[in-house]
Parts: sequence; C-alpha cells; structure tokens
Amino acid sequence: MALKLVCLLAAIAVARPDWLGPEGSAVDGSSNEATHEGFFFRAGLGGIPMAPASVDINSTGHSSLGNAATLVRVQMGGSLVPRFAVHLSLIDALVTYQSEFQSLTFGAGFSWYSKENYFVTSSMGYLVGSDKFGNGQGYRLSIGLGKEFMVSEFSGLGAMITWEQVKWSDPDQSLYWHAMGPGFQLTWTYN
Repeated sequence: MALKLVCLLAAIAVARPDWLGPEGSAVDGSSNEATHEGFFFRAGLGGIPMAPASVDINSTGHSSLGNAATLVRVQMGGSLVPRFAVHLSLIDALVTYQSEFQSLTFGAGFSWYSKENYFVTSSMGYLVGSDKFGNGQGYRLSIGLGKEFMVSEFSGLGAMITWEQVKWSDPDQSLYWHAMGPGFQLTWTYN
C-alpha cells in the first residue's frame, strides 16, 4: 500500500510540474530553488529489479541475472553548508535468490544537491543479514543519482537510480555472499 501511495505522489509530481507555478516558481510565488539547510530526512522505497546482477556464493563464480530485491531506505542528519548534508542511513533489504536473504544496514553518508535539485547520495555501513543457511555480517555500499521536485517549501518528491554492493559472510557455515547491481527508488525528502 505504501509503495502505491509513493508511486502515485511521484507520478503526480512529475506529470504536473505546474504545481510549481509558472517558470519554476513555487505556488506561493517564492523561488523553487531549495537551499537544503538544517535538518535533513529522506525516505526511499524501491527495488533492484535485476539484483543481484553479480553474485558469488562461496567463491564459486556463480552469477545470476533476474533476481529481485526490495529496499527501504531512511537517511537522517543535517546540512553542514547549503545543499550538502551528512546523514545516518538505515537500509532494509529483502533479496530473493534461491531463498530469501534479509539484511539490515546501519551506516553513514552524504547527499549533495545542485541548484536545480539534482542530487548525488552515497552511504556505507555495517550489514547484518540472514538466509536459510544462517546469520552473518558484512557491509553495503550504496551510491545514488536523482532528481527532486519541491512540492512545498521544505518537502520534495523525487526518484533516483542506485548502485548497490553487498558483501556478507557467515563464518560458521563457510558462506560468502557478494552481490551488486543497479536499482531504482522513489524518494520523499524533508529539508
């Protein structure tokens, strides 16, 4: 249900840029240029439709295309200077690959915005995960490029493409799992 709501709001924001008023100004007549100062919060929902694009289990060299992952991302922090925020990141992922692999990543990162509200975001963190074979730990690196459309003075809806890399191991079971691939997320940002 939440995914449908986020998709609907993003589609309306993209299809109805006139929400911003004439020539890129906000409805109330103020400039559409967001400075992204102070408190920063972003929530994202999406997936990796072809993840893992590359998978290596127990160093067998096995790779696969056509699996899927669902990602929920939360980033919270603040701006050090206008248009540049540092944040803590929490990423919950469910990957379907022969069985289900559930992971939770705690990390830190940054987001930088252009004057036109395009953004680059990156985070890296400690990952704990489990699958049908056992529990393990590792890391996740996430890089995203996106665009936000301001729907109010402090709130924006957007979309981003991501590149995710995950390394996970369970030493007790001699399991090693490495996956990476592209993804897509719809975002809501308050800043």
